Parts: sequence; structure tokens; C-alpha cells
Amino acid sequence: VVSGTITCSTTAPTLPSITIPLMASGGQSGNGDAAVLTGSDLESITAEAIARWASTGLSQTQLDLLSSVSFAIADLSGGRLAESFAGGVRIDIDAAGYGWFVDPTPEDDDEFDAENRALGGSAAEGRMDLLTVIMHEFGHVLGFGHSDEDSLMGETLELGTRYEPVVDQALEELFTH
Repeated sequence: VVSGTITCSTTAPTLPSITIPLMASGGQSGNGDAAVLTGSDLESITAEAIARWASTGLSQTQLDLLSSVSFAIADLSGGRLAESFAGGVRIDIDAAGYGWFVDPTPEDDDEFDAENRALGGSAAEGRMDLLTVIMHEFGHVLGFGHSDEDSLMGETLELGTRYEPVVDQALEELFTH
């Protein structure tokens, strides 16, 4: 059972000098008309992100850690989708100008195919997946660094892509670092 309070704020917290950003693979979009993220969007997706990490076999202590993460919605620059820092996560207000896919049914992946790509014509097509971004940032909170491959802990995220925390990957990361 996952429990806890998710704190959302539109006021950016004071950051230490070191942050770990997740970048949009195409850099910053010049579109500029993407809908902005709200605290209620963030809360609904964050609960599912914790549930998916829980399915990998995390301890209650690790789940409590995820439940205690403080989020802030901010206007990040330079193609940044999100960034982790000591004590929290900042999420870009408009997904680096691409717009967020805020899944209305985050417990299923009906908008994505077997290769983790958005189905043509779905609401996820051409948007950044908020669930993937939050799960990625939770990976940093758990101590995982970036990987060099296209996966949940990759350094960049492509439009219309959803990744999952994988049990074997999580265990391998825990025991090799």
C-alpha cells in the first residue's frame, strides 16, 4: 500500500548548484502554445509513478522516500523537461514547449504500442509523457544515475515515448553502484 502526501508548488525552491536534468531529445520547441501543467495533473500522475516503482519490489522505506518528494512546476530553459536536486524535483511547465501528455488513465498504457511509442492519432502522439518523466526523476531520488541507452533512466526523452521501471534494471543498478 502506497500512502503519503504529494506536495506541489508553483514557486521554485532554492536549488543547490548541482542538478540532474532530463532533456527533451529535440531540445527546446519554438512552438510556445503548449498547455501548461497544473498541480492536479502532477498529483494524479505522481501516484501512478509511485505504484509502478512499487511493482519492482521496492521496500517500504524506499516508497516512503518517493512519497516525500517535493515537486515544483517551473519554467525550465534549454530543453529541460525536469531536474532533480537534493530535496525535490522541478517539472517544466510546458514540457520544453512540446506539451505534456497527462494520461487520463495512467494505470494502463493503451496509448502506446509494444515498443513504447505513442499510437498514431492518440493524445500521447507528439507530446512528452509526464508519467515517464516523473518515474525517471523518482529513479534519481532512489539513487539511479543516467544510462546511455534509450530507457527510463536515459539522459533524453523523445516525443511520444513511455518507459517503465524494470525490476531487473532496478536490481542491477542497486547492486552495481
